Amino acid sequence: MIKKLVALNLGVGFVPLMCVQEELRRGELVIVPVEGFRHERTLWLVRRRTAAHSHAVQAFMQLIRSRAEPLLRGS
Repeated sequence: MIKKLVALNLGVGFVPLMCVQEELRRGELVIVPVEGFRHERTLWLVRRRTAAHSHAVQAFMQLIRSRAEPLLRGS
């Protein structure tokens, strides 16, 4: 919906780059740098409560946790 409204010149929006790559490629939308804008958001690692997890899933979860901990400590 945001992309449609922006394309119709009815506003602007903040969206992830991956959501507008095609529109950018076609020249329908453009990126406007916003000086001083600081982007922060909360992300959650979610999983199914009752399912057994493969080694790949367990390794991925451990990787995410190990990378997130320094960020949470401010390192």
